[in-house]
Amino acid sequence: MVILFASYGSASRDLLPQSTPFRVQEEQLVGLTHGPKSPIRLLLTRAETAGLVKIKFSHHIFDDSLLDYVYDLTSGHVGAYCDTLEVIKKDEWYRALKIKGHEKYTYQDFILNFEMSTFLQKLSEHGVFSRGLPSRDDLGDPEKKYVESLCEVLQEPSRSLLIRANDDQHDSKNPLRRCLEKGWLFSERADGGMVKYRFASQLHELFTEWLLLRREYLIKDSTIQAFVLKVIEHFSPQNLQTRGDLSSSSTPQSIPEAQFQQEFYRACGIYTGNCVTTFPECGTAKGRIDFFIRSKKWGVEVLRDGHKLYDHSSRFTTGEYGKWIKTGKMDDYIMIDFRSEMPNQAVDINNLLYVVSTDNWNSVKIYDQNLNEIKSVHLLYH
Repeated sequence: MVILFASYGSASRDLLPQSTPFRVQEEQLVGLTHGPKSPIRLLLTRAETAGLVKIKFSHHIFDDSLLDYVYDLTSGHVGAYCDTLEVIKKDEWYRALKIKGHEKYTYQDFILNFEMSTFLQKLSEHGVFSRGLPSRDDLGDPEKKYVESLCEVLQEPSRSLLIRANDDQHDSKNPLRRCLEKGWLFSERADGGMVKYRFASQLHELFTEWLLLRREYLIKDSTIQAFVLKVIEHFSPQNLQTRGDLSSSSTPQSIPEAQFQQEFYRACGIYTGNCVTTFPECGTAKGRIDFFIRSKKWGVEVLRDGHKLYDHSSRFTTGEYGKWIKTGKMDDYIMIDFRSEMPNQAVDINNLLYVVSTDNWNSVKIYDQNLNEIKSVHLLYH
């Protein structure tokens, strides 16, 4: 016999605090991911989602590149994963490819055919995923108690909030605790007697942002460089000076530029009035474009200290994104190389900006590929 007690994804071993004290052992706790003493997890592994697709979507035309991306986006959350594929199945381009019968629906097809807000709107109409997230009515509370708690988590560079375990009491009047009990957030043990509150996946983060904001933004900048310069003005020194684990729910810091990718996405939100403009692809080394702003057909790549500079550049010339440009799928692109020292010499690479800070990111100077200074910016703490 198996008896399962659900406790809102709590990191605590105390259950039902208002009644007779009841405690479970550490190895009996099941979280989103594998715990230190538990081999069981709520989120599916990549291999498990592959098995799920074979059973639930037996006649699909999903390419491996798409399935790989959807897994990274959802972290293997079964409701998010399945509903995302259901939305894609209804896409006109997907159905057209299926009629042809000899082509797969790729990651590229998804990025080029879905505006982020359109995708999230369609996703909201699927009950399995949206049931685990706040509704418009929840967020319309006059006191804004839920909004403040959710924004507090979203505004952290790591997209997670750390509080002391002693403060993680079973107070149902606490808005943060209520978000946990409603299943909008999860908590898990962290080092130093802390508890981490976070979303189940990157898609949950993006969807909640969209619910909070729910409006389109028309980019008024006429060039991608003008847009990028404005976004950089909203960078925060505090977020760039922070080291350690800044990974979000689904974007582990696996590459040098991940921290700057995340800050670019955050600053982009500030500049656009917190409107979602792009699917971010932060923290991975899988060759996907970091940011593609479909409304303008702009691509943005973020680098750190010239890491794989020529590899990134070749993607826009002889590589996959070069094909996007030739076929009109992408109109313009830019690469931003964040450095702590000036480059030794100019390089023969187009569409490149150097963002250099020699004072621990309190200020930056921006140069073109020929090392001509374009702008100097004193960054403010946000």
